[in-house]
Amino acid sequence: MAVSSSTNGADTPFANITHFCSLIGALQYLAITRPDIQFAVNRVAQRMHQPSEHYYHCLKRILRYIFDTLGRGLLIRPGDLELRGFSDSDWANDKNDIKSTSRFLIFLGPNLISWCIKKQPKKSNSLVVFVAVYVDDIVLTGTDTIEITQLKMYLDETFKIKDLGRLHYFSGMEILDTAEGVLISQRKFVLDLLKKYECSNYTSLSSPLDPNVKLRAKEGNPLPDPTYYRKLVGKLNFLTNTRMDIAFSVQQLSQFMQDPRLPHLQAAFHLLRYIKQDPTLGVYLSRNSDCTMRAYCDSD
Repeated sequence: MAVSSSTNGADTPFANITHFCSLIGALQYLAITRPDIQFAVNRVAQRMHQPSEHYYHCLKRILRYIFDTLGRGLLIRPGDLELRGFSDSDWANDKNDIKSTSRFLIFLGPNLISWCIKKQPKKSNSLVVFVAVYVDDIVLTGTDTIEITQLKMYLDETFKIKDLGRLHYFSGMEILDTAEGVLISQRKFVLDLLKKYECSNYTSLSSPLDPNVKLRAKEGNPLPDPTYYRKLVGKLNFLTNTRMDIAFSVQQLSQFMQDPRLPHLQAAFHLLRYIKQDPTLGVYLSRNSDCTMRAYCDSD
């Protein structure tokens, strides 16, 4: 089923705008259980402010398609619980406003549980420059080196900046750029953290938390200075920006911030000894051209 997005000067305005909008609303409600018509309804709905006879005929075509497929809907079937995601996007496909449309589908096992089709609010532009500012540090990146150079010249004329070249360190993040990809880590932050809490000479551990220890609230001796624990967990929270392997453990420790006890502090130091095993671990962004999106989920 195809819906043309092109306009024809010979199209006459549709007289009954209320009827057109009501029909669009009914079809959008039907799309809750009919994802196969969502894209077509979305395209026609973009003309609600100024409907024409052409787009009314498109609506009638959708209705005819629905009439021939009345038995379709959402089928919930038993099966595995693997979470799969699929996405797609065009690039300025609408010739009228040069805007892109993106969509995604999420499956839980064989069952479709979520989907969306959305048109971007602004026109597509092949030249994009991003500016990240933290206090007096600025990071520039984008898709066009000429635009980046011109922006640096403008900033230098206005604020007198110093160009430090390719990005290596920013806001506690260390960036290692290689031919295979980019590694973002917090190595210096980890080493400073181990030194601050006097764990540099401890032996490293292979697990973030002790699997034989069950942490519970109000169990164990209260800490004389709860702020000490809270500051440590706060620093560990900052470290999760590049260390996703400790995110669950830090979330567990964060549950006891209000009334930390000795076992909770011991677990936090256990996590520090795990981090000591390899301070250079971080987020690796590969230059591989494979853009396949994969999703994984788990639950106890």
